[in-house]
Amino acid sequence: MRINIVDSKGNLNNEVLQDIGVQLPNEYRKFLLLHNGGMLEPEMGFKFKSPTNNLEDESMIGFLYSIYDGEYGSLLREFMDYQKYVPTDMLIISNDPGSGLILLGLSGEKRGRVYFWRQEFEPIGEYESECKTFALVADSFQDF
Repeated sequence: MRINIVDSKGNLNNEVLQDIGVQLPNEYRKFLLLHNGGMLEPEMGFKFKSPTNNLEDESMIGFLYSIYDGEYGSLLREFMDYQKYVPTDMLIISNDPGSGLILLGLSGEKRGRVYFWRQEFEPIGEYESECKTFALVADSFQDF
């Protein structure tokens, strides 16, 4: 099946990726350089490799976030909005239609792996500090 990426924000260069201050895994870095986010056509779903809390074991890919100065789907804006909830060794790279988050591991044993988090996994808000319960989706961005 051929997958197209639409609504991409255009190619990036290495300087822009260096400016974000995060050492991105190579597969994801290449994706951003080539596509810089977008929507998949046809829409794609995924199963969790390791489900969490017996709530569900699959979801859909929403918008793959981009590095740009826009309001929706901005990798940097999502980082700023969720930085107090998301561990420092993870980066939000996408969402699902139900407000779940798709994250990429940045260091240690998580590096390069793709994870999923949804508020039903654990409450966050005014009194909660950080998400801790993630479902493993794929061992690499390429597998995702």
